[in-house]
Amino acid sequence: MPNVRALDATDLAALLPAPEAPAILQSALLQLAGEGVGGLTWSADATRLPGLGPKAPDGSAALLSGGAPRLFVERRAFEAHRGATIAGLAAQRLADPRSEVLTLLGCNATGRAVFEVVRAVFPDLERVLCFDPDVHRQAQFADEIMTTFNVASIIPPEPREACEGAQILVGCPDPLPKQPVVEFDWIQRGTLVVMLHGASAFTDSMLQRADRRVVDDLGGWRQAAAAGRLAGVPAPEGDLAALVAGRLPPRSGSPVIATVCFGSPALDAALAAALLARADQAGRGRTLAL
Repeated sequence: MPNVRALDATDLAALLPAPEAPAILQSALLQLAGEGVGGLTWSADATRLPGLGPKAPDGSAALLSGGAPRLFVERRAFEAHRGATIAGLAAQRLADPRSEVLTLLGCNATGRAVFEVVRAVFPDLERVLCFDPDVHRQAQFADEIMTTFNVASIIPPEPREACEGAQILVGCPDPLPKQPVVEFDWIQRGTLVVMLHGASAFTDSMLQRADRRVVDDLGGWRQAAAAGRLAGVPAPEGDLAALVAGRLPPRSGSPVIATVCFGSPALDAALAAALLARADQAGRGRTLAL
């Protein structure tokens, strides 16, 4: 039985550095049909998995290949970095190349990772508008961005003020809002909107009036529609795999583009496989013998 590699949040950050993250995700998407990707199964209590015990990463995931566990990662850290790579790739492909203003709806680990990746794609980023209903967390997040990266950070008191003027708008709220709040009229022409937790913060009307819709997973879109969301919203033109494969048209003019991410099992498995290969090569993480 092969050894298993366990990665913590520090390992994930090292294996998915901001400047390389979009390219790593692009490569993973292009290899979705390749052999050996397996599937990603989340475990509620990784301490019960053989060989991990009490030192298991909190809320772990197992990458399975041929039925044998190969990789364990911290779920929240994995999801934060996965969201950041998606936002960076979408920005690289679909945002106005002159973008200078980023809005983050969610001042948390995902928002921090998103900022670092988007800034790597747009090194001339001038300012970030940060909104979070937790005003202490919002202020602390903005101060850290300004101090660490010397990028102007603004903390609007309401989400509408954060959205207006954004050229790249990323929704990554935690906890999720009880109901959608972001309306289409809050958004200027030409904005790329990336929704990392489904469309939890965005109204169906906003999605309906967007010029283009791209998703991480078409199955996730269909499930959301079956659950009563997305009423009257036109179907997406395709998924991220189709985008990187060149099967979707490039950006043209000043459209409002919505990239909706529900969580794609295939994408997660492909990204985890890429992480495993990079970890093996770099010798990152803790090796376990099951």
